[in-house]
Amino acid sequence: MTTDTSPENLWNESQRDAMAALNLSVWRPVEMAQASPAKLSSVNLSGQFCYKAEQWLFCSEHPLPVELPRWLSDLVRACTGLTTRPAEVSPKMVSEWPAERIIEVAQTPPAADEKKALWQRIFPSHD
Repeated sequence: MTTDTSPENLWNESQRDAMAALNLSVWRPVEMAQASPAKLSSVNLSGQFCYKAEQWLFCSEHPLPVELPRWLSDLVRACTGLTTRPAEVSPKMVSEWPAERIIEVAQTPPAADEKKALWQRIFPSHD
């Protein structure tokens, strides 16, 4: 299954207007072929919970709730174009996953500066 993650389909009109008002660039997903093959060499796997969604791996110290918080649901949708919950996988997958496709998530929403850095990492601008 392919999903259209073009900015026109990824963000609704009010979201695009809000990003423009904040002087944020319109981001586009990086294709896997463009991503570097770097891996995480040393990750503490004890107590890690990992969830796969398409090409992304979401890791947390706590299990994700059955109903994802809105901010996390939006993040998963932005990364994958899907509205489904990520599937739990073994934490051992971290060592095999491209580092640029691993997102550490906390139980609370990230602060504004962390959120901005995360979005820029996921969707680098092509200005």
